[in-house]
Amino acid sequence: MLSKLSLFLFIIFFVSCAKTPEQEIISAKKEALYFLTEGDCSSAKNALDAISPDSDDAVFYSIYASVYQCFGELKQLDIITDLSTLVTPAQATLWSTFAAFDLAQVEVAADSTSYTNTMLAINKLLTAGGGAQPSAVNRKAVFGTAPAGDMDLQALLLITVEFGKFLKYYGQADATGAKGAAIPGVAGCLAEYTDLTAETAAETSAACSDAGNESTTEMKTANADYIRRLCEGVILFNNFQDILSNLTFSSNSSELAGLSDVGAVLTTLESLVTSDVPAQSYVDITGQVACEAEAVSNQVGLERFFAGVIDSQY
Repeated sequence: MLSKLSLFLFIIFFVSCAKTPEQEIISAKKEALYFLTEGDCSSAKNALDAISPDSDDAVFYSIYASVYQCFGELKQLDIITDLSTLVTPAQATLWSTFAAFDLAQVEVAADSTSYTNTMLAINKLLTAGGGAQPSAVNRKAVFGTAPAGDMDLQALLLITVEFGKFLKYYGQADATGAKGAAIPGVAGCLAEYTDLTAETAAETSAACSDAGNESTTEMKTANADYIRRLCEGVILFNNFQDILSNLTFSSNSSELAGLSDVGAVLTTLESLVTSDVPAQSYVDITGQVACEAEAVSNQVGLERFFAGVIDSQY
């Protein structure tokens, strides 16, 4: 039986060794990073799920996004290698360049494990600052300039790859990223449209014939996930533009030089729908939930925005 002195000393030793909540958070993040270097995605996620960090802990959100990136089997070096091909991005070839990325070319099914986990990683970063409409400005206000900039760069790299996957699969592209080229003898649109104006806009692309009903099964209007997938395209586009409009690239980031010029192209693309009132409702929508909610009463605008800035330009 412990004497009173021994018990007192034991309590003092136990309390002195116990971690504070802050120390537990730091330890969990270090543990998660270790597991990520080992490729153990599940253990990294478990380590982060065991803590409750401050809402302005940018490092936590960044590591958590990396966990989903791990599940999606996306390696940073492969991402940088793909982005190095964007040396001189041009409006006429931008989407086909994205679809030709090596990381995009592996997409052979809708909502693949890689695509789904990459989207989770992106949304973990975008929504970290809270609010239904995430933005670079909001994240800067919540996390500070430098931490928000790091998060935005991480999100930007993932969005670029994810957009490539989106365009490659739904655009039915070949190895060169050419839209519809994977379908022998026909050309396909990214989506089917219920609105004639949207369909007409999409068919300005020589590689699109919605009248021929040549979109993928997953992008036909009868598909249960039709709206969700159109909105994914919209929020990828809008967040891509938002981050590029608010992020300053380092002068020595030569691998990302092409990305710094993409913002101007996206602004030009967005201007194509500025005179269309229904489509205008989607110009500043950056949240998936907000996009799908708007589509309940304004599916026409969603189709016109999607067709105008993405399908017609691919």
